[in-house]
Amino acid sequence: MKSKKGEMTKTIGDSSFDNTPEKSTAKENRFEETNWRRVLIEGSRDGIVVVDREGRVYDTSKKFAHTLGYTVDELFNLRIWDWEGNFSKDQIIQMLVTVDEKGDHFETRHRRKDGSLVDVEICSNAAELDGKKLIFCVCRDITDRLNYQKALRNSKARLAALSDASFESIFLSGYGICLDQNLSAQRMFGYTREEAVGRLVTDWIVPEDREIAKNNVLSGYEKPYEITALRKDGSMFPAEVQGRMLRYNERKIRVTAVRDITDRKRAQKEKMEAISEAAESKKLALVGQVAGKMAHDFNNILGIILGTTELALMAGVDPGLKESLEIILEQCIRGKNLTKNLIAFAKDQEPKQEFFSINEKIELILNLMKKDLEGIIVVHEYGRREPDLLADPGMIEHAIINIIQNSIHATSLVDQPEIVILTSHLDDNIHIELTDNGCGIPEEFMDRIFEPSFTLKGSRDRTLSYKGGIKGTGYGMANVKKYVEKHKGQITVSSKPEKGTTVSILLPLTKKELTRQEIETINRDAIRCHDKYILLVEDEQALADIQYMVLTQKPCHHHVDIASNGRVAQDLFNRNDYDLVSLDYTLPGEINGMDVYRYIRKTNKTVPVLFISGNIEFLESIKDLKKNDPYTGHLSKPCMNVEYLNCINHLLQKLTI
Repeated sequence: MKSKKGEMTKTIGDSSFDNTPEKSTAKENRFEETNWRRVLIEGSRDGIVVVDREGRVYDTSKKFAHTLGYTVDELFNLRIWDWEGNFSKDQIIQMLVTVDEKGDHFETRHRRKDGSLVDVEICSNAAELDGKKLIFCVCRDITDRLNYQKALRNSKARLAALSDASFESIFLSGYGICLDQNLSAQRMFGYTREEAVGRLVTDWIVPEDREIAKNNVLSGYEKPYEITALRKDGSMFPAEVQGRMLRYNERKIRVTAVRDITDRKRAQKEKMEAISEAAESKKLALVGQVAGKMAHDFNNILGIILGTTELALMAGVDPGLKESLEIILEQCIRGKNLTKNLIAFAKDQEPKQEFFSINEKIELILNLMKKDLEGIIVVHEYGRREPDLLADPGMIEHAIINIIQNSIHATSLVDQPEIVILTSHLDDNIHIELTDNGCGIPEEFMDRIFEPSFTLKGSRDRTLSYKGGIKGTGYGMANVKKYVEKHKGQITVSSKPEKGTTVSILLPLTKKELTRQEIETINRDAIRCHDKYILLVEDEQALADIQYMVLTQKPCHHHVDIASNGRVAQDLFNRNDYDLVSLDYTLPGEINGMDVYRYIRKTNKTVPVLFISGNIEFLESIKDLKKNDPYTGHLSKPCMNVEYLNCINHLLQKLTI
């Protein structure tokens, strides 16, 4: 092959490129050996080029020339920097000088004849031939490899992005050691990737549940199971775990997904509580119906016995018979009290709304029970300037009497019986606390004290904690709880056997006007409405006065007409145009709130109607009513002023949508 000077050069396949002395073989054999080597070189998948230290081409394979788009002859007129795409001329010369027999290996880009670039991998080493120092270069086109690597990186990036976008924590582990985690795991548990890698996977589980996880892994169990998870800060949460074993690069890798199921557990709990509450409500409703009917019939029987006994005592009888008649009279009175509690439990009446002083009410009760409280130290500490309570005075009185009666019974065998009554005003609530130093309630019965017909007195007094002859109806605390809940209050009971019992009641206050904070809250509401015409249908004067004031004063300034019964409400609706009707369900007379609603809807299908009621019968019907009529709303009595105005604002806003 000729060089550019016209001198003959030896080809790559020539045997003279061997460093061993030329063998004394026949010319034909050497020719065949030379051709064979050339065939191997030209058949290589890689391009081969030989250059000198000045970068001139000494020889090349057709593959190399083809890769660059040149002919072999054209390459003899080029130097390395004519096709090198990454390194400058000075850098290439320096590389040619420093390369030795050990060779070099690197990646670069070659520029083709058409100007395009191709990625190549170079393996080079130096050798001396015919007194010349030459560089042998094997050049491999790595375009496909780099494309594959890029695709692989992109694929990994996509997988990482998908993994990080998951709401679940995902862990990779081997032999119980964390190998990697996604971003959700960092957010969920608080460990960075650097902190997580190398940790035992059991570090994410509370100690008592680690055996569960271990057994699931060993058994190959692939279905989800639940554990309590442990965060870095020591907090815990319920979690669902599911794992799968994979084989990667001849190694077993476990992929584990962890889901935070706090919301699911809460929803399940709420569902079970709702089911239990519904079942309890049905049971109590049935018990109430039966109790009411029995109490009515029993009262008739008691009335006859009581009247006859009193007549006999008045007529005068011998002392022995008189004692028997007095026992009958005493038991009739006890039966009367029992039926009173039964009727109170059976009735589903809404609380009446009146303002009264809770301290004055307690003083009245203590005065009424003066005879029953003989021998008992009664300490009462009332808070100063307590605001009046808007509530049903009869229900509150009955509740407090029942609690005090229980304290009287509980202290019947105590040497120095004492009852302490405290009242205070706390965070818009009236707090009533009654404490005695009586026998207390065993812990195993604390969750049953509000059950109807449950009592520890009389025949159920296994510990002889009560004085003989004391018997309970079992409906006292059930009624107390019922009354408190009807007023949207809270009741708690704490007790220790032989130490005493404390009953705490919180009743929400309803103010006669809006506070500055409530006005600011309403002003911030984006859907606040004002200057509307409202028909207020409410028979309880105290409640009607409050609603009138909060509606007509700032920030609403509505125009309000008041109707105290259904007949007046219908008449006012006929004569005026209203933007909203605030409607009590329970009204005096023959026309109730539902009758007024139906009357309104005959002529007006869109005027908003806000029902105010806690009646159970009504609560069942309002659900279906609201589904079919989007312009209806509901609040249970009693309700906070802000709650009342916000509900009205939302209903009025529907007219503008």
